[in-house]
Amino acid sequence: MEKESRTKYSVKNATFSIITQIVNLIISYITRFIFVRTLSQEYLGVNGLFTNILTVFSLAELGIGSAIVFAMYKPIAENNEQKIKAYMNFYKKCYTIIALVIFVIGMLILPNLKFFINEESNINNLDIIYLLYLADSVFSYLFVYKISIINAMQKNYIYNLYQLIGKIIATILMCLSLILFKNFIIYLAIQMLSKLLINITISIKADNMYPFIKNTKGYKLEKLEKKNIFKNVYGLFCNQIGTVLINGTDNIIISKYVSLGAVGLYSNYYLVISALSNFIGQIFNSIVASVGNYGASENKEKNYELFKKIFFINFVIVSFCTIEVFSCINTFIKISFGAEYLLDNLTVIIIIINFYILTMKNVVGTFKYALGIFWEDKYSTFARAIINIIVSVILAKKIGIVGVFLGTLISDILTTFWFQPYVLYKYGFNESVLKYFLQYFKYTLIIVIQICLIYIINHYLINIRELFILLIVQAIIGMVIFAIVIYTLYRKNEYLLQTKDYIKKLFKMK
Repeated sequence: MEKESRTKYSVKNATFSIITQIVNLIISYITRFIFVRTLSQEYLGVNGLFTNILTVFSLAELGIGSAIVFAMYKPIAENNEQKIKAYMNFYKKCYTIIALVIFVIGMLILPNLKFFINEESNINNLDIIYLLYLADSVFSYLFVYKISIINAMQKNYIYNLYQLIGKIIATILMCLSLILFKNFIIYLAIQMLSKLLINITISIKADNMYPFIKNTKGYKLEKLEKKNIFKNVYGLFCNQIGTVLINGTDNIIISKYVSLGAVGLYSNYYLVISALSNFIGQIFNSIVASVGNYGASENKEKNYELFKKIFFINFVIVSFCTIEVFSCINTFIKISFGAEYLLDNLTVIIIIINFYILTMKNVVGTFKYALGIFWEDKYSTFARAIINIIVSVILAKKIGIVGVFLGTLISDILTTFWFQPYVLYKYGFNESVLKYFLQYFKYTLIIVIQICLIYIINHYLINIRELFILLIVQAIIGMVIFAIVIYTLYRKNEYLLQTKDYIKKLFKMK
C-alpha cells in the first residue's frame, strides 16, 4: 500500500476515533448523571462488579481476533480472496466456540454470586441482572468476526461510525427507561439488545463492502498457517490473561474486601478515567493496521523513527489529559454526583498515576501488535496480573480501597512497565531500551512540573465557592500551563512541526 493511502486511512481512522470517543464520553456522562439520580449507589456497584466478572470471562477469546487480523495483512496486500475467506471461516468457528464457553462458565458462576459481595445486598432480582450481563457478553461474539476484515482493511472509521450512531440511539432509550421506569432490568435489556443489533448491522455492512466473504464455508487454512496463528494466539493469550485479570479484578477485590458501596464510589472516577484511556487508546488502535503495513514494507530504522514521532504525539496527548484530570476530577465528581461520592486524595492520586502509566504505554502496544511481536513477552502481563491480585488483596485488607490501586501500580512497575519496551526495542528496532526510558522520564518530569504548578495555583491562589465556575477556572488553568510549557520546550521540535502538518492535512482531506 502506498504511503498516501496509509496516511489517508490513518487520518480517517484517527479522526473518527476522536469524534467517537468524545461523543461516547458525553453520552456516558449523561447516562451516569441520570443513573445516580434514579437508582441507588448499590446499583453502580453491581454494574461495576458484574462488568468485571464478565471481563474475566473474555479470557476465552484468547487473543484469536488480534492474531487473525495480523495474519490477514499479507493476503489483503496480495488481494488473495480465497485466503481471506479461509481466515474468516476459521475466525467464525473460533468465536462460536468462545460464545459457548463463556455461556457455560457464566452459568456455573450463577449459583455463587454472593461470594463476590462482602455484605448483604438490598438489590432484588440479582440473578436476572447477572443473566442479562451474561447474555450481553455471549451475543457480542456471534457476529463480531466480520468486523475483523473492516479493521484489517484499515477502515476502522466505518466500524466507529456505526457504533457511534447505534450507541446514541441506545443511550436515548436507556436514559428514557431510567426516567420513566427507574428499573435497572429494563435498562440492561435495552443495552443488551442494542449491542446485538449494532453488531448485526455492522456484519451486514461488511457483507455489502466485501461480498466475497458471504460464503466462506469449506475454505480452510493450511496446517502451517494454523500453527502460526496458534503460536501467536498463545503469546496473545498469556498477555490477554494478564490484561483481563488486571482490568477485571479491581472491582471484584473492592466488593469482596471493602464493600459494594466502595465499588460505586470508584465507578464514577472509573467513568472518567476509562473514557479518557479509551479515547487515547482508540487514536492509536486506529493506526495499528497502517503501522503494520508500514512495518512490513520498511526497515527497522524507519520503524524506529516512526515510533519516536508517535511516542512524542502520545506524550503531548497524555500530558494534557493527565494535568486536566489532576486539576478537575474532584470538582467534576462533586458537581455531577455529589460530595458523598468523593474518594480520599491519596486514592485519587494513585488512580491518576496508574492512568498516566497505562496511557504512556499506548505506543509500545501499538507497535508490538503492528509488528507481530506477540510471542517474546508472552508471560510479562500474566506475571503482572498474579502480582497485582496478591498485592491488591493483601493491601485491601490492611488499608482499604487505596490498597487495590497501589497493588495495580506496584505490579506494573515490577513487570510490564519495563519489560514490554525492552522486547519492542530488542526485536522491533534493534535498539537499546535505555533510549526509551531516558525519553520517558524526561517526559514524566515535564508532566510533574506542570502538576506542581497547577497544585500551587489551585490550592493557594484560587478561592472560588461556586463549583461550576471553579471547574471552568481549573480547566483553563490546566490548559494554559500545558500550552505554555509545551510551547516553551517544544516549539521548534521536528515532531511537533510534523504533527502540525499532519493536522493541516487532516482538515484538507475530504
